[in-house]
Amino acid sequence: MSTDILPTLAAFTGVPLPQRHLDGRDLAPVISSATAPAPRDIMHWTYQDSWAVREGPWKLTVEGGKGFLVNLEQDPGEWHNLGDQRQDLVQRFVDSHNHWMQGITDRRKSGV
Repeated sequence: MSTDILPTLAAFTGVPLPQRHLDGRDLAPVISSATAPAPRDIMHWTYQDSWAVREGPWKLTVEGGKGFLVNLEQDPGEWHNLGDQRQDLVQRFVDSHNHWMQGITDRRKSGV
């Protein structure tokens, strides 16, 4: 999500974006309207040794190597870890996160 900050601030302030590939998306419509759709089907976050993946109602958070899977529609307070019951989702989100991180690494290496 941190890559969404630049396009969003640029939209709010009217500042043109740099002429290079940006991974981020403008979140101004989502911030400005409660009914605007999310700009992504799947979202990734990372901070230090923690990361999260969200797709639809599902969110996997990993902190210190321990995962916590929740269905936000059924458990908006994030109280119940469903990781043991839904290992298929846990694995899919881990794979998605690894793929996303590899893309970031590849872009950094290529200077894009």
